[in-house]
Amino acid sequence: MPDLFGKDFANTVVGERYRIISLLGEGAMGNVYLADDEYLKRKVAIKVLRDEWGGRLDIVKRLENECRLMAHLGQHPNIVSLIDRQVMDGKTLLVMEYAPGETLSQIINRTVQIYKSKGPEGLSKERDESLPMILTPDIAYEIATQCMTALDYAHGKGILHLDIKPGNIMIQSDSLGNVNAKLMDFGIGRTRIDANLVSAVTALTFTEGAGLGTPAYMAPEQIDPERFGTPGPAADLYSLGVTLFEMFTLQLPFLGAYTEVLHAHANTRPPNPRDYNPELSVNLSRVILTALRKSPGNRYHSASEMLTEWQKGRFLESGERRETDVDAEAPEKTGRYGKLCEKIPRLLFLSGVLLFVVLYWRLDWQLPLGEGGIYSFMQRGGLTVRQARESADAARRQAAAARSEQYAAELWEKAEKSYTDAVAQETGGEAARLYAQAQVYYDQAFQQVKNSRNVIVTEGEAPSETSAGAVVAPGESVIETEEPSASSQEEGENASAVITDEAQTRPYKKMEAGKTDEVSLGGGVSLELAWIPEGTFYFGSESFHGEQRNNKQRGKQVWLPLGFWIGRYEVLQKQWMQVMGANPSKFQGDVNLPVDNVSWKDCQEFINRLNKRIPEGGFRLPTEAEWEYAARSGVINTYMREGISQYAWHSGVSNGRTHPVGGKRPNSWGLYDTLGNLWEWVQDWYVADRSGLTQVTNPMGPPTGLYKVLRGGAWSFYQEQCTLTSRTSAEPGARMDTYGFRIARDYIPVSGNAP
Repeated sequence: MPDLFGKDFANTVVGERYRIISLLGEGAMGNVYLADDEYLKRKVAIKVLRDEWGGRLDIVKRLENECRLMAHLGQHPNIVSLIDRQVMDGKTLLVMEYAPGETLSQIINRTVQIYKSKGPEGLSKERDESLPMILTPDIAYEIATQCMTALDYAHGKGILHLDIKPGNIMIQSDSLGNVNAKLMDFGIGRTRIDANLVSAVTALTFTEGAGLGTPAYMAPEQIDPERFGTPGPAADLYSLGVTLFEMFTLQLPFLGAYTEVLHAHANTRPPNPRDYNPELSVNLSRVILTALRKSPGNRYHSASEMLTEWQKGRFLESGERRETDVDAEAPEKTGRYGKLCEKIPRLLFLSGVLLFVVLYWRLDWQLPLGEGGIYSFMQRGGLTVRQARESADAARRQAAAARSEQYAAELWEKAEKSYTDAVAQETGGEAARLYAQAQVYYDQAFQQVKNSRNVIVTEGEAPSETSAGAVVAPGESVIETEEPSASSQEEGENASAVITDEAQTRPYKKMEAGKTDEVSLGGGVSLELAWIPEGTFYFGSESFHGEQRNNKQRGKQVWLPLGFWIGRYEVLQKQWMQVMGANPSKFQGDVNLPVDNVSWKDCQEFINRLNKRIPEGGFRLPTEAEWEYAARSGVINTYMREGISQYAWHSGVSNGRTHPVGGKRPNSWGLYDTLGNLWEWVQDWYVADRSGLTQVTNPMGPPTGLYKVLRGGAWSFYQEQCTLTSRTSAEPGARMDTYGFRIARDYIPVSGNAP
């Protein structure tokens, strides 16, 4: 037989049945030819390895693997079917269903080019049906739906694809505009370990190991199976999630060199697709992000589950039944009166809502936030009991620091009464309202003290006033300043005082930083805490002391009016087991390792149990501002002077795992591993841009959100990603072997050693 890759391949007959017509496409390892099935009078596609790969046993096995997997899959409208297997001149040839069309990758590339040249208008205009296909939201949605259907079928047969990407999805369309997607190339696929198949498929020998797949679309478990586990159905759903991200945003979630992309898939939270395509609905975006979670257990459990959420998201997006869902037998309402009848229920409902809002606004009925009624409540977005209590607690600490019970006694008493009544209620809307009302009174009390005296007070001291309004710690001399400039006046008003660099960098003389204590958890296990004094610092600054050097971000000057306790170490596995009874960590073998693989919600459960176990409680996660203030040792940035590697376990020194706490140097306040080892959960909801921070006293993130904040970097991240300003975010329920936490505690005289 003439060489299939030479010039004389035309009219070559394979297996006395298939006559080759032309070359359809060329791949890295093989070519695909169009051929005539002379027996059944139909077109087929024939796939054959290139000559240079014929001697590679692993590549030959990959082709044989694809043959057996496709044979086991059988027929499905969204999977390219196997028709026959032939051997010619020692070459294995796969005879497959001929699916005319083009790959999704080609369609995406064409859509990108049109978008770049003509903008969004070029994609939204009606196109002639004779023109090549481009991606529209409807077409992308339909392709995604069919791919999930195909994966659900394949996984049900016990088959994994493991190389889902636009280049392996063939798209066909007919004259009526109907689209059909077909999965191709199961070359690196394999059977699931738990599949019970009475088939020769179970006897296959596969090319095992990480690295099989296409880097831009690979699941974390394909990159690092030791860390994330053996690839299963969730790996295909992850790759499909990357494909969906690209379909709806026209770009990949992670870009960069080969190793950078692999590292990002294993460690970096993907961006929200709505950041690139605001027209994408929240519900569909949530499905994509769920598929892209790092831990396989946090993704969808099956393609059918993902498909259900996908279809539900599209239904919710429209807000009503789509035309395809309308009962064809329902009589059509026509004419002016018919249309009016359709609108009457909606008009009545909207009128009722409007009347309800007006009554609550005008009559000032007592919904959350009291004054302003439901109008104020709606402006603030509503509050759960937990959110209301957290906000009230923060306002209470701030008012107490300003000695509001002494200088704004009436407001303080009102606030305390509302707070006490809320505690008695425990749950329900009335508790939320009372906590919110208490917050209002606490804020008013603090503002009254601030406006009348313009002072900052500290624990155990009467407030002191200065001519310049400077911050004065107990035992320190007053620092007189010259008349402040307009810019410093503005910043001083926002921070409740004008703070000089000299005053900021001096240590407090009475409030000892780094004072330690231990809290016994029983069984010989204890928590070591360090005292962090009240003070000010530049939140988010990338430079020393907050001054601007080399065009680095200066940050926002904020004030923490109350000191607090914080763990000297990240919470240890032995501490977690003592409180929770089990160890969720991936890295085990030493009880002094920090607990990993815990979510923000897991941390809250740990804290709840800890507060019930320890008298007076007061344990919580630190706020983001508290975490950064403690990690900086106030304002001194020693890390940059002496080298991160002396303080942090990062990817350059960690050997691919966590390490027992205390193995690196502490900061000047005695805290270990604030950088590296594990990302540390904090209390705040995530906001990407902190430059618009308006609250400069006890600053917190937004009242609600989708993600919680983590700080400090982790063992698998580069040195440059383990700094004082490093931050990332994740859903509150997300678990990873790079996630841990450090406990904080409100000011409580522990063992009589309080400052």
